Amino acid sequence: MLSPCRSSIGLFMILATFMPTAALSAFIPSSPTSISSIATTTTLRSRSNTARPSISLDSFFGRRPPRSTTTTVPSPPATSIIISEVSRQDLRLAASVCIESFFGTADRLNPVRSMQLATLLDEQCADLRSRFGGRAVGGSLYLQAVDADGAMVGFVEVGITQSLKYGMEQYGVPVRDERPYLANLSVRPALRRQGVGRRLVHACEEMVRSWGYDELILQVEDSNQQARNLYRDMGYIDLYTDATGRKYELSGMSIKNVRINKVTLRKALVPSAAKNPFAALWGQLSISQG
Repeated sequence: MLSPCRSSIGLFMILATFMPTAALSAFIPSSPTSISSIATTTTLRSRSNTARPSISLDSFFGRRPPRSTTTTVPSPPATSIIISEVSRQDLRLAASVCIESFFGTADRLNPVRSMQLATLLDEQCADLRSRFGGRAVGGSLYLQAVDADGAMVGFVEVGITQSLKYGMEQYGVPVRDERPYLANLSVRPALRRQGVGRRLVHACEEMVRSWGYDELILQVEDSNQQARNLYRDMGYIDLYTDATGRKYELSGMSIKNVRINKVTLRKALVPSAAKNPFAALWGQLSISQG
């Protein structure tokens, strides 16, 4: 049997050996298996002693104290983002980006919320499938933002609709049978405020211009001030508020379909040459010389 002194020393050695690992493991997330796998910039620092010098257990037993470590997982910059079309087999992944952006992630300690999010994911996936089909009226083209590791971090929908024919003439907007629209702009929370949403909106504008349209319409919830600021900064103008908007809302044990106010915004898209007078002048010179 060990003496009390040796037993105490053995206990101290065990604590000194395992405590740093146990303390550190509490901060390291488990391997990603769900839509919440995108990590924000995370910094782990060991506690540093800035108080008066003291003899630690490590020095007492002749061991070198562990160095202060810093592990950083940076988020990819917007310059490393690639915009491309979403394929049919990736529609469920695109739906998961929408659900995470609008409702957050599942909580293992809250099974009711996890079930609600799973239901919304199925609904969103079915909704996207119903419009998948390109630029035809009633169909939509889906674009994704992919980071350097190939993970989908953003999503947006652009299509043609006939439901916005009227209601804009009082704002100087001509009546048209078809209008291009933008919807479901979604960016994973860890990648927000890094230009991903702006890249997706710009890609939609270029797509619409290639289709021959000179405008882009969208609607946003009036209380979503962050999104409204983004659109206004990109040149979109508020037209009117639609009080008949609807959205899903998680409430206790149920999912409610509640009424909301949606603001309709529009941006006039002009040809590239009109934005650059020198390009237009160069085009005229080229024609005259030809």
